[in-house]
Amino acid sequence: MAHETELVMLGEYPVEIDTQVVHILKFLNQFPGVKTISSCQGTPGVIDDVEHGFYGHVFFVVEDGNGTGYGNYYRAGHILFGIFRSMFRHLYDDVRLGIDLSEDLVSTGEIDGHLTPALQPAFICMLHFRNEAIPEVERRLGGYLDGNFRTASV
Repeated sequence: MAHETELVMLGEYPVEIDTQVVHILKFLNQFPGVKTISSCQGTPGVIDDVEHGFYGHVFFVVEDGNGTGYGNYYRAGHILFGIFRSMFRHLYDDVRLGIDLSEDLVSTGEIDGHLTPALQPAFICMLHFRNEAIPEVERRLGGYLDGNFRTASV
């Protein structure tokens, strides 16, 4: 699927991103420890139709808190299921969340100033969304980061 893209600085590096998900990636990368690793805006239409209708996605990892990797399920699960599940709950099938343990997927990068090319296991967090839901996903992520959610007593 070829989508219109734009070059965006995420962290230290320019990354080519589908234009419809640029804001979602920028918002996600503002969460402490989150690093996006893959994205696609998907296509509108009936999901899993042969011709069209594919979920878009953003995959990300969450740093483990001590700077050595992305293998802490608690930290990844807190963002994905503690924050995002309640944020997207009433979007039903328009947004789906998932987490997977992937062995040898994420480079450890630099530790203590030394490049470590070895790969390590990581919990990959998955945010899937219908293309038509992108504006609502952006609105909710942006609202959360801006503190614009109403609080209610239950």
